[in-house]
Amino acid sequence: MKSCLDLASEFSRLACFIRSLLALGIHMPMQPGPEHPGIQQVSDHAAELDMKVAVENMVNMPAILGRRPEEVMGIIETVDRENVGFIFDVGHANTNGNVEDFLNIAPE
Repeated sequence: MKSCLDLASEFSRLACFIRSLLALGIHMPMQPGPEHPGIQQVSDHAAELDMKVAVENMVNMPAILGRRPEEVMGIIETVDRENVGFIFDVGHANTNGNVEDFLNIAPE
């Protein structure tokens, strides 16, 4: 992942999107745990490259973490990095029937 960030940083400093929450949902409890070391490591390396990282909400499939707003916000809070934020996928939220719930967590 670090080499991908290195390559991407040559083109853009805007963001790296983390969609690989499927593996987190399968290998970790469905609720955000005390740490997300993989995302923290990616975020730390991205920060060295002056890049931002965005956690994306996921589709309605079993064993995927990040389907509900509280899961996504829990990940962001526990990762606790200045360069980590959220990117909203309206199609994914629609599969979960929670578009409005995600819109309610958007900053004003």
